[in-house]
Amino acid sequence: MPEFDPETALALWHRIIKRRHIIPLSRALRLKLTDDEIAYIDLFSNLYRAIAAVSGKPIVIDSGKVAYHSALMQWAGERIQWREVHLVRDPRAVAFSRQRIKQNTNVTDGKALMVRHGPMRVSGRWLWANSLIWASRRKNTPTTRVVYETLADFPAAEMTRLTHTLDLTSQAEAEKTFKPLETGSYMPPAGVAFSGNSSRFDRKQTKIRPDDEWKTSLPTHDRRVVTVLTWPLRGLFRPQHPDSTQNRFSER
Repeated sequence: MPEFDPETALALWHRIIKRRHIIPLSRALRLKLTDDEIAYIDLFSNLYRAIAAVSGKPIVIDSGKVAYHSALMQWAGERIQWREVHLVRDPRAVAFSRQRIKQNTNVTDGKALMVRHGPMRVSGRWLWANSLIWASRRKNTPTTRVVYETLADFPAAEMTRLTHTLDLTSQAEAEKTFKPLETGSYMPPAGVAFSGNSSRFDRKQTKIRPDDEWKTSLPTHDRRVVTVLTWPLRGLFRPQHPDSTQNRFSER
């Protein structure tokens, strides 16, 4: 069984990932890794392998949303077969979401609200994360991009496309597996989380629909700020029909 030390992993997480937004993009994309980053890659490679061994499943899905973690894990080499799904959402929708008052479900000994961020901070983080994912792609890492709005509109077709693109299953098997999504709802599978909002693991029938409330509820000033600050990168991630090959990349 691969060795994994949770305390060491958590310490590395705080040293490397927690301060990711203050790391210049040029440094994040350098070819030489630090000793901490090498140790981080080793530890999390062992974690994924241990999960696969215990579960008996050949594929482990990490639903994390930290771009720097993904950029580092692409250096895992032969230790794991890393594949990357770059899920991107309209930054104006992200800005509206981060201004909503929402319960922090990670707090179990009381009630607490999620931290809210303004449009300038959201724009900066959106640009940093998506630029890092876009620029850090390695030729030996199968990668595909999924636009949130396209996934919400065509869940079955989009899931079929991405699993086939990443060589996870055949086209026919993918179509059979994801056909139930055509009903517009699904039951999330059981899972575990190392980070992120635990609400994504609620076990209840979930309706799949585009969340476009921002189009009518995001304040005009905030909308203009995000629109200006995130141009032109935002133009690369326009929603499209699943059959379209525009604005997509896939590297093997």
